[in-house]
Amino acid sequence: MNEIKKAIDSVILKQVIKVKYKYAPAVCSLPG
Repeated sequence: MNEIKKAIDSVILKQVIKVKYKYAPAVCSLPG
């Protein structure tokens, strides 16, 4: 069960990173 959760977390993390890089200029201009 833990392995499945790790796999799901990994996939979600990859999607989050993709979005972060896609919108990096906008995110970097925000404070914090």
